[in-house]
Amino acid sequence: MLAVLVRLKKKLKSADYTQKYKRDWEKEWKWLQSSKKGPNYAWCKFCSCDILIARGKGEIKKHITTAKHIKSISTIKSQPSVASVFGKKSKNIDEKAKEGVLRLAGFIAEHNLPIRLMEHISNLVKSICTDSEIAQAIKCIRTKMTNVIRNVTGD
Repeated sequence: MLAVLVRLKKKLKSADYTQKYKRDWEKEWKWLQSSKKGPNYAWCKFCSCDILIARGKGEIKKHITTAKHIKSISTIKSQPSVASVFGKKSKNIDEKAKEGVLRLAGFIAEHNLPIRLMEHISNLVKSICTDSEIAQAIKCIRTKMTNVIRNVTGD
């Protein structure tokens, strides 16, 4: 009879508590999200598998050390990102210099400044921005500026 009471007492002490998924965990582990399987499961985005978290956060920590998770992470890290493949390619210096000339043309036209200033502004920009390759590549005097304002920027 005593053995039965001891077993009952142990069962009462270790009441079955099942851990439910907490959204706060997503801050710590970006690859984790709630599972469609139920509140006692988490979904690993890397491995595409459910993790039973009924015993708590330790189950997630165990999952991190599994071979499947480690292999999935290494595969993902070795792949180039979509942004790097399809993202904007950096403009070369000539294109950036052309953009600078257009911006100067817009500034001259917007503020109704004399175009003769361009004979001095391009040299001034080069002397101020000695470390900039773009500033050194800007070549624009009044005849070019006149044509840019008339033919490129328009009214």
